[in-house]
Amino acid sequence: MNGDVKKPSFLVYYDNEVIVVRLSDEEAGKLFKSLFPYGRDAIKPDFDESPALAMAFDILSMAIDRDKEKYVKRCEKNRENVEKRWTKADKQSNTNVYNGKQSNTNVYNGKQSNTKYTDKDMDKDMDKDKDMDRDKDSINYQQIADMYNETCVSFPRLTKLSNSRKKAIRARLNQYTLEDFKRLFTMAEESSFLNGKNNRNWSANFDWLIKDANMAKVLDGNYADSRNTGNDIGRGGSEVDISTENHYLKPKKDIEAEIFEIVHSRISQEALERYQDKIHELIRLCCPFEIFTQEQIDYMHSEWGMEPAPKVDTLIVPDESNFSFWDHRLYSN
Repeated sequence: MNGDVKKPSFLVYYDNEVIVVRLSDEEAGKLFKSLFPYGRDAIKPDFDESPALAMAFDILSMAIDRDKEKYVKRCEKNRENVEKRWTKADKQSNTNVYNGKQSNTNVYNGKQSNTKYTDKDMDKDMDKDKDMDRDKDSINYQQIADMYNETCVSFPRLTKLSNSRKKAIRARLNQYTLEDFKRLFTMAEESSFLNGKNNRNWSANFDWLIKDANMAKVLDGNYADSRNTGNDIGRGGSEVDISTENHYLKPKKDIEAEIFEIVHSRISQEALERYQDKIHELIRLCCPFEIFTQEQIDYMHSEWGMEPAPKVDTLIVPDESNFSFWDHRLYSN
């Protein structure tokens, strides 16, 4: 299946601009022209005489490979869905053929036509798909955004409903109601901790609130002032470390140790030492968020002010062959 799939296009990402602008116009032209035969037939150019051009091609071709892999998987998934529908149609046909004759169906030359049943079943499936699309379209995302902006006046204002935010809203609506969202925003606005009155001066935002685990914790009252106050004083009046007790399930040092254990498995010690003062940015660009747990991502967001990029947007890890690229990438500004 994979060998038969031909992706009709390829993407070039803005992150690659820093590589291309360092090439001459002639080299950039050669690079761009080389992407077409590679994207179509995996034909690699001979750039051995130009290390900069070869490195640029390697980075862009890796992005093409990642996109092609996602495209192949999506095509395979679509094919499996079609097969499931036709298998379901065959099982539901329930026809009886005897000596080339069949009752209540169309038979020609002893062959049974399942058209009546499969068409009906396919119509049902199409109606079901339309209902799902209609349900998706019927979600009033703007209503939830407006509810947040009107209620959480102490939080950063939500100005754009991106696809990822719509996806998160859609996922939460599988478990919660609009009334739950209203209660979420009200409880968040009334929470001193979520408004920044905590040991770290950290405050929540819309994206943090609508994550599955965070929404559940807020609605459970974990951040209510009755449990913790802006001065980090507990219900009984004794001082507590809210950031560890209520915000994370593990001690912060354990979470950070887990993060760096993952990082060391992907990035060499030489590279980590070379870019020690840019380690958080390096992690953001090289380590996809898919390899971390939600708690580790929350930790990076809260403690380091960043979140790792999705796998499709991560860059090649630094090594001796591309240190010049990473030097420019991390220290050019």
